[in-house]
Amino acid sequence: MAWTKIKTTVIVGAAVILCVGTPVAVHIVHQTRAQGSMFSSKTDVSDDQNANYQKTTGATPAEVAKTLLDACASGDWTEADKYWQTNPRDKNAPSGFSDSFKQAYGGMQIVSVGKPFKARLSIAALVQLQPSLRNQFKSTEGDIEAGGVFVPYEVRLKDGTIRKWQLSIRCDNPDHRWYFDGGF
Repeated sequence: MAWTKIKTTVIVGAAVILCVGTPVAVHIVHQTRAQGSMFSSKTDVSDDQNANYQKTTGATPAEVAKTLLDACASGDWTEADKYWQTNPRDKNAPSGFSDSFKQAYGGMQIVSVGKPFKARLSIAALVQLQPSLRNQFKSTEGDIEAGGVFVPYEVRLKDGTIRKWQLSIRCDNPDHRWYFDGGF
């Protein structure tokens, strides 16, 4: 299931890159856990940025992450699915979180939610994780600016498994809505 989601993500990502012309591989970052860091640099979201997010979207990244995690924890999938960005060009694309995701993350316990940050992603690390991305970059050196905001979190799943990762959310759309971009 995870491999199918990764392949789908790569195909959708390639389509977005062809349509937009800007390499965006953020979602792929969250589908595979690397030994090293994907981030070449991190910058905490400032108070001014938080105020701007609050003004334009009605919520800060930390509030969005907490709301999404709370919705998953309580099994409120109607609320969680509000953060799912449906692909209108793909009629077969999922319209919300999958049943297997709901089984795994429903009823989880939130241990902590960290301070949101923006980041630059290492092209070399991206290519190492997804060799198929090599053709999308002229070089494997350098890095790219991630389009969203990352919010570190730690949760305990129903089976006792602890997950620590960074939730990726973004609001760079004409409607100024926050969407889940990976990180579970």
